[in-house]
Amino acid sequence: MPQSAQRPCKGIGCPNLVKVGGKESYCPKCKDRQPMTPCRNSVRKKCPNLVKPPYRYCDACHAAWQKTAAYMERRRLTDERRGSGHKRGYGVRWRIQRKHKLSMNPLCQECERVGILVPAREVHHIDGSTRSHGYSNLMSVCIACHHKLDAERRRG
Repeated sequence: MPQSAQRPCKGIGCPNLVKVGGKESYCPKCKDRQPMTPCRNSVRKKCPNLVKPPYRYCDACHAAWQKTAAYMERRRLTDERRGSGHKRGYGVRWRIQRKHKLSMNPLCQECERVGILVPAREVHHIDGSTRSHGYSNLMSVCIACHHKLDAERRRG
C-alpha cells in the first residue's frame, strides 16, 4: 500500500509528521500547544483579542457577527415581502426625475420655510403616491424632514 505524502509538524522541535493536503498543520500532540492568532473580525475593527485555532473569532466578535447575520436575514425577508424598488414605482424614470428635482431644489423645502438652510438628500411625494412622479407632487427634503413627513402620513 503506497504511503501518503507527509510533512513535518509545525510544532517547535516536534519530530512527528502530518499528512500533506489536509487542513492540519500540527500533529495531535502539538495541537493543544498551537500559537494563538489574532481575531479575524470585520464587524469590530481592530479587535485586540487572540484566539486559539481552529477558531477565527473571539467570543465577543462572534456574538456581534451573529447579531449582524440575524439582522441581515430579517432585512432580506422584509425586502422580499416589500418587493424591489422598481416594482414599488422607483425605476429608471423615478431616478432621473429625483436627480433633476434635487438639482433644481438643492435645499430642504421644509427647512427653508422656517429659515434654515439644509441640503436636501431625498425627494418626498406630497400626496404619498409613488405612482405620480409629477414635479408638482415632489418636494426636496433633508433626511430628518423626510422621516417626519412619512411618520405624519402614516399616522393619518
